[in-house]
Amino acid sequence: MKGKVIVAALACLFLAGCAGSKSRAYKSPDTEMPPLKNVMINMNGFSFDFEEAFIDSFCDDDSIRQCVLKNQLFPPTRRYQSEEVVGVLARENIDSVIRVGATRASYKERDAGSLAFLSGSSTANTFNASATSVSMTAFSRVERYYVDVWNVDASEIAMRIDASTKGQGMVNVTDSAFANALASEIKRQIDNR
Repeated sequence: MKGKVIVAALACLFLAGCAGSKSRAYKSPDTEMPPLKNVMINMNGFSFDFEEAFIDSFCDDDSIRQCVLKNQLFPPTRRYQSEEVVGVLARENIDSVIRVGATRASYKERDAGSLAFLSGSSTANTFNASATSVSMTAFSRVERYYVDVWNVDASEIAMRIDASTKGQGMVNVTDSAFANALASEIKRQIDNR
Protein backbone atom coordinates (compact mmCIF):
# COMPACT_ATOMS: atom_id res chain seq x y z
CA MET A 1 0.00 0.00 0.00
CA LYS A 2 2.81 2.39 0.87
CA GLY A 3 4.35 1.82 -2.58
CA LYS A 4 1.09 2.74 -4.33
CA VAL A 5 0.83 5.97 -2.35
CA ILE A 6 4.39 6.96 -3.28
CA VAL A 7 3.81 6.16 -6.96
CA ALA A 8 0.54 8.13 -6.93
CA ALA A 9 2.23 11.11 -5.25
CA LEU A 10 5.05 11.08 -7.81
CA ALA A 11 2.54 10.87 -10.66
CA CYS A 12 0.59 13.85 -9.29
CA LEU A 13 3.79 15.86 -8.90
CA PHE A 14 4.80 14.98 -12.46
CA LEU A 15 1.41 15.93 -13.88
CA ALA A 16 1.02 19.13 -11.88
CA GLY A 17 4.59 20.40 -11.80
CA CYS A 18 4.90 24.03 -10.86
CA ALA A 19 4.38 27.41 -12.49
CA GLY A 20 5.57 30.80 -11.39
CA SER A 21 6.54 34.25 -12.53
CA LYS A 22 9.43 36.51 -11.73
CA SER A 23 10.06 40.06 -12.81
CA ARG A 24 12.05 43.27 -12.66
CA ALA A 25 10.29 46.60 -12.30
CA TYR A 26 11.55 50.00 -13.35
CA LYS A 27 9.70 52.93 -11.78
CA SER A 28 9.81 56.26 -13.58
CA PRO A 29 11.47 58.98 -11.50
CA ASP A 30 9.37 61.60 -13.29
CA THR A 31 5.87 60.06 -13.31
CA GLU A 32 3.80 59.24 -10.26
CA MET A 33 2.09 55.85 -10.06
CA PRO A 34 -1.63 56.13 -10.79
CA PRO A 35 -4.15 55.19 -8.07
CA LEU A 36 -5.30 52.04 -9.95
CA LYS A 37 -8.98 52.51 -9.07
CA ASN A 38 -10.38 52.45 -12.62
CA VAL A 39 -8.15 50.36 -14.83
CA MET A 40 -8.15 49.61 -18.54
CA ILE A 41 -6.11 46.56 -19.55
CA ASN A 42 -4.66 46.32 -23.04
CA MET A 43 -3.60 42.74 -23.84
CA ASN A 44 -1.57 42.38 -27.05
CA GLY A 45 -1.59 39.01 -28.81
CA PHE A 46 -3.13 36.74 -26.17
CA SER A 47 -5.90 34.16 -26.45
CA PHE A 48 -9.36 34.92 -25.09
CA ASP A 49 -8.79 32.34 -22.33
CA PHE A 50 -5.55 34.03 -21.28
CA GLU A 51 -7.20 37.49 -21.26
CA GLU A 52 -10.17 36.27 -19.24
CA ALA A 53 -8.03 34.47 -16.65
CA PHE A 54 -5.70 37.47 -16.37
CA ILE A 55 -8.58 39.94 -15.87
CA ASP A 56 -10.26 37.67 -13.29
CA SER A 57 -7.04 37.30 -11.33
CA PHE A 58 -5.76 40.87 -11.61
CA CYS A 59 -9.09 42.57 -10.94
CA ASP A 60 -9.96 40.41 -7.93
CA ASP A 61 -8.89 43.20 -5.63
CA ASP A 62 -11.09 45.38 -3.42
CA SER A 63 -9.11 48.53 -4.27
CA ILE A 64 -9.98 48.29 -7.99
CA ARG A 65 -13.47 49.68 -8.70
CA GLN A 66 -13.56 49.19 -12.46
CA CYS A 67 -11.49 46.90 -14.64
CA VAL A 68 -12.13 46.70 -18.38
CA LEU A 69 -10.38 45.40 -21.46
CA LYS A 70 -9.32 47.93 -24.08
CA ASN A 71 -11.56 46.35 -26.72
CA GLN A 72 -14.60 46.96 -24.49
CA LEU A 73 -14.00 50.71 -24.62
CA PHE A 74 -12.39 50.84 -28.06
CA PRO A 75 -13.87 48.13 -30.32
CA PRO A 76 -11.22 47.11 -32.87
CA THR A 77 -13.47 47.98 -35.80
CA ARG A 78 -11.75 51.26 -36.66
CA ARG A 79 -8.91 53.60 -35.74
CA TYR A 80 -9.35 56.14 -32.94
CA GLN A 81 -7.98 59.67 -32.95
CA SER A 82 -6.05 60.73 -29.85
CA GLU A 83 -8.79 63.22 -28.89
CA GLU A 84 -11.36 60.39 -28.94
CA VAL A 85 -9.15 58.20 -26.77
CA VAL A 86 -8.66 60.97 -24.20
CA GLY A 87 -12.42 61.65 -24.21
CA VAL A 88 -13.40 58.01 -23.63
CA LEU A 89 -10.82 57.55 -20.86
CA ALA A 90 -12.09 60.73 -19.14
CA ARG A 91 -15.75 59.72 -19.53
CA GLU A 92 -15.02 56.29 -17.99
CA ASN A 93 -12.83 57.82 -15.22
CA ILE A 94 -9.92 55.57 -16.23
CA ASP A 95 -6.90 56.55 -14.12
CA SER A 96 -4.47 53.88 -15.33
CA VAL A 97 -3.83 51.72 -18.35
CA ILE A 98 -1.93 48.48 -18.03
CA ARG A 99 -0.52 47.26 -21.31
CA VAL A 100 0.65 43.63 -21.39
CA GLY A 101 2.47 42.08 -24.33
CA ALA A 102 4.32 38.84 -24.96
CA THR A 103 7.86 39.06 -26.29
CA ARG A 104 9.06 35.45 -26.51
CA ALA A 105 7.66 32.00 -25.88
CA SER A 106 8.83 28.41 -25.99
CA TYR A 107 6.91 25.20 -25.48
CA LYS A 108 8.41 21.73 -25.29
CA GLU A 109 7.10 18.20 -25.07
CA ARG A 110 9.28 15.20 -24.45
CA ASP A 111 8.78 11.54 -23.74
CA ALA A 112 9.32 10.96 -20.03
CA GLY A 113 9.13 7.19 -20.08
CA SER A 114 6.26 5.27 -18.61
CA LEU A 115 4.66 4.72 -15.24
CA ALA A 116 3.80 1.16 -14.33
CA PHE A 117 1.08 0.10 -11.93
CA LEU A 118 1.50 -3.43 -10.59
CA SER A 119 -1.02 -5.49 -8.69
CA GLY A 120 -1.17 -9.06 -7.55
CA SER A 121 -3.30 -11.48 -5.58
CA SER A 122 -2.97 -15.02 -4.40
CA THR A 123 -5.63 -17.67 -4.01
CA ALA A 124 -4.75 -21.08 -2.63
CA ASN A 125 -1.53 -22.06 -4.43
CA THR A 126 -2.04 -19.64 -7.35
CA PHE A 127 -0.59 -16.14 -7.70
CA ASN A 128 -2.15 -13.74 -10.24
CA ALA A 129 -0.31 -10.59 -11.26
CA SER A 130 -1.14 -7.78 -13.64
CA ALA A 131 0.64 -4.67 -14.78
CA THR A 132 -0.59 -1.55 -16.48
CA SER A 133 1.81 0.85 -18.11
CA VAL A 134 0.99 4.47 -18.90
CA SER A 135 3.26 6.46 -21.16
CA MET A 136 4.21 9.86 -19.73
CA THR A 137 4.91 13.11 -21.58
CA ALA A 138 6.72 15.99 -19.92
CA PHE A 139 5.55 19.50 -20.79
CA SER A 140 7.38 22.77 -20.23
CA ARG A 141 6.56 26.31 -21.28
CA VAL A 142 8.35 29.63 -20.86
CA GLU A 143 7.00 33.05 -21.81
CA ARG A 144 8.45 36.54 -21.45
CA TYR A 145 6.33 39.67 -21.20
CA TYR A 146 6.55 43.43 -21.01
CA VAL A 147 4.09 45.35 -18.87
CA ASP A 148 3.62 49.13 -18.93
CA VAL A 149 1.64 50.88 -16.22
CA TRP A 150 0.41 54.22 -17.62
CA ASN A 151 -0.66 57.20 -15.56
CA VAL A 152 -3.53 58.54 -17.68
CA ASP A 153 -3.49 62.04 -16.16
CA ALA A 154 0.21 62.45 -16.95
CA SER A 155 0.01 60.53 -20.27
CA GLU A 156 3.26 58.83 -19.28
CA ILE A 157 4.52 55.39 -18.27
CA ALA A 158 4.87 55.24 -14.49
CA MET A 159 6.37 51.74 -14.37
CA ARG A 160 7.80 49.17 -16.80
CA ILE A 161 7.86 45.53 -15.73
CA ASP A 162 9.81 42.81 -17.54
CA ALA A 163 8.40 39.45 -16.49
CA SER A 164 8.74 35.78 -17.31
CA THR A 165 6.58 32.81 -16.42
CA LYS A 166 7.74 29.21 -16.42
CA GLY A 167 5.62 26.10 -16.02
CA GLN A 168 6.16 22.38 -16.03
CA GLY A 169 3.69 19.52 -16.00
CA MET A 170 0.34 19.08 -17.69
CA VAL A 171 -1.65 21.53 -15.54
CA ASN A 172 0.80 24.38 -15.17
CA VAL A 173 1.47 25.03 -18.84
CA THR A 174 -2.12 26.12 -19.49
CA ASP A 175 -3.10 29.70 -20.30
CA SER A 176 -5.01 30.05 -17.03
CA ALA A 177 -2.01 28.97 -14.93
CA PHE A 178 0.26 31.40 -16.78
CA ALA A 179 -2.26 34.27 -16.64
CA ASN A 180 -2.79 33.81 -12.89
CA ALA A 181 0.95 33.67 -12.20
CA LEU A 182 1.60 36.77 -14.33
CA ALA A 183 -1.27 38.76 -12.76
CA SER A 184 -0.02 37.92 -9.25
CA GLU A 185 3.51 39.00 -10.13
CA ILE A 186 2.36 42.31 -11.64
CA LYS A 187 0.24 43.06 -8.56
CA ARG A 188 3.24 42.25 -6.34
CA GLN A 189 5.43 44.70 -8.24
CA ILE A 190 2.79 47.44 -8.22
CA ASP A 191 2.21 46.96 -4.47
CA ASN A 192 5.98 47.39 -3.90
CA ARG A 193 5.92 50.80 -5.56
